[in-house]
Amino acid sequence: MQKQDLSNAKLYSHSEYWRDAMVQLFDVRILCAAAILIALRVVLKSVQFPVGPELNVQIGFFVNALGATIFGPVVAIIAAAITDTLGCIFFPTGPYFFPFIFVEIAGSLIFALLLWRRKLSATRIIISRFLVVVVCNFILNPSLLIIYYQMFYNGKAYEFITVPRVMKNIALFPVEALLLVLFLGAMIPALVKLKIVPKAQDTVIKLKKKHYILLAVLLVLAILIVGVYYSFYLPTQPKSVSQESENKAVKLTLRTEQRTYDSDEFDIEAPLPIKVTLKNQSEDAVIDYVDGWYDIALVDADGTAIPAELVGTEGSFVWQWMEATDIPDGKYTAKATVNVTVNGEPVELSVEYPIKIK
Repeated sequence: MQKQDLSNAKLYSHSEYWRDAMVQLFDVRILCAAAILIALRVVLKSVQFPVGPELNVQIGFFVNALGATIFGPVVAIIAAAITDTLGCIFFPTGPYFFPFIFVEIAGSLIFALLLWRRKLSATRIIISRFLVVVVCNFILNPSLLIIYYQMFYNGKAYEFITVPRVMKNIALFPVEALLLVLFLGAMIPALVKLKIVPKAQDTVIKLKKKHYILLAVLLVLAILIVGVYYSFYLPTQPKSVSQESENKAVKLTLRTEQRTYDSDEFDIEAPLPIKVTLKNQSEDAVIDYVDGWYDIALVDADGTAIPAELVGTEGSFVWQWMEATDIPDGKYTAKATVNVTVNGEPVELSVEYPIKIK
């Protein structure tokens, strides 16, 4: 297969960009570089620097940006998919969840679109890192974590949508962006000599006063985006948590219309929209109820339980909680427990979910 001499390759701003991005799939040197960088990215998934409880800093984005600069968006997407899959095989952190692959792909694609065959500058590199942080770390990853924890960990997604986690990403962004500028600035001349990036990209990348101003502006913008997303979008999304019996015959689900409620809108005669469903998932399973089998309550931060009145029965399986007294503002945990027998065997199912009343 004939090698490409990329030393005089042109920079792009038109439709030929994607056609030539596809060509990279047939360049042996590009594929070898991609393989090396994939291996390095997979190894770096195990390298983390703890900065607090459940908070770690990773450095794989340096390799991600470098690879995207070398082989463009088409190879970058494939490399990201392979990296995510191998990372899950060699360094698993929990049950495999396919949609996480899109976080890896999004990061690689953003870097590639902004850095491959483009005239490199500190401004372009800073903006590329900013977009990856906002799209992947602030929006896409938390949204997928909600679904992931609902499926595998009884809905405890809010452990991962915390102020410390958000503040870590915001605080690290300027440092990461500056280090990425220095890293690519040092690597590009060597890549030009290897003839795998165009000569036109071999420019001196300098940090000037305007770049520090840009970082400050982007930092403020990131805070605003996080504020809007976490304050307005996430609290209004329907939430549910579930638990199944070991034999999958019966499933208990607790669902709320949103995670934050306005106490001024409560109607003492209307049900608070928290619904609990017990579902028989097997035609062969016989479910019987045990005395004292059912309990649902709101539990405040001090552990005080506010009991529920059940309304809205549908057959034998659906209950909706009705507010019986005024509920003070604060953070609560909605809890539901069911004791049943499935084919003569006792089963206890329990779910809980954090909500806020203000």
